[in-house]
Amino acid sequence: MNNLLLSALEQMQQEYKKKLIWAKEFLPYQNTNIALMELASFWREHKKIVDCALTYLAKPYDRFFFTAATILDVDEDEHVPFLAVGSFRIWDDPIFGYVSSMLDTPSEKFNDKMKKQILETIDDNIKIIDNTYNRILILPVRLLFEDKEESLSIAKNLFFSFFKEMPKDMETYFNKFKTIEDVDAGLHENVKQYICFDTDDEELGLKEKFAKYVANNTLPIGEEKSEVFVFFFSVIGYLMQAINVLILAQSFQMYPYVRFKVSLKYMTVLVSSMNEQPEMRNILDVMWACYILHNKMPKSIGSDLASYLTSLERVNFSQRLLENVRKMEANKTFSLKNIDEAISGLIIEITL
Repeated sequence: MNNLLLSALEQMQQEYKKKLIWAKEFLPYQNTNIALMELASFWREHKKIVDCALTYLAKPYDRFFFTAATILDVDEDEHVPFLAVGSFRIWDDPIFGYVSSMLDTPSEKFNDKMKKQILETIDDNIKIIDNTYNRILILPVRLLFEDKEESLSIAKNLFFSFFKEMPKDMETYFNKFKTIEDVDAGLHENVKQYICFDTDDEELGLKEKFAKYVANNTLPIGEEKSEVFVFFFSVIGYLMQAINVLILAQSFQMYPYVRFKVSLKYMTVLVSSMNEQPEMRNILDVMWACYILHNKMPKSIGSDLASYLTSLERVNFSQRLLENVRKMEANKTFSLKNIDEAISGLIIEITL
């Protein structure tokens, strides 16, 4: 069954490539939403095959999905460290989700930015299909299986819990807080360190982080929206992303591969609110291990991809990485420093 399923997935990748090529040619001259809805329709038609793949291909937690990103970036060799983990790897294609984000926003400036991003993602998706020997399959996992209503409800409750006096609903939140200064004063002090918007704002205060974020980003909301709405909108987006990723990880027993530290920090907050469930703690620890791997693995090591893949198999890289995480968890010694040292040792072995 697995061979038949894998063959069907590989054929589906080629069919999707044709759709992407068509969309790339169609987008500059026609309504963007028409092309995006065509791509979305393709994935809805193949949802059952994707479900079977996530359930039956590879052993539980030997599956990894590269998620919370707009592009995998084959040109920058971002696929090289990703190939080091798991036996079944998925690029969580975000194009399917661009339909709703573009339909829901009143901001033409945001839509123009999104069109450029869509074309970049299409180009990168084609490169994934052409250059990774089906070792990475494109499947829009999060956007096919997420439950937006459930994740929004959980995210709102978590967001409200960040405040010293917890708002009971959105009306209470907007009545109580009028400026970002009000929000800053109302948050628990230990929460502020986890609220971030970019990778280089960790040393800034909340107001400075927020001001920098607003100045440097085009958001899919009207310019008349208040500071407290923009703050809510931005943080709730990260929380919903974290909730969706972790629910799907547990549901399909697969590890998320996340390179964006901001997303990881919100996932850390979420797992910490779950009373340290062992399975979720393991998922989070492996995610941080993958984050370190992503930044530590020399991208040039994959210049000869076939040789690189052989070296990974020779040292049993993925299994030993996961074993290291589990041993550290059992001994209560898991830390970024310790897993960094373990990964460094494995990288040395594949270069010998």
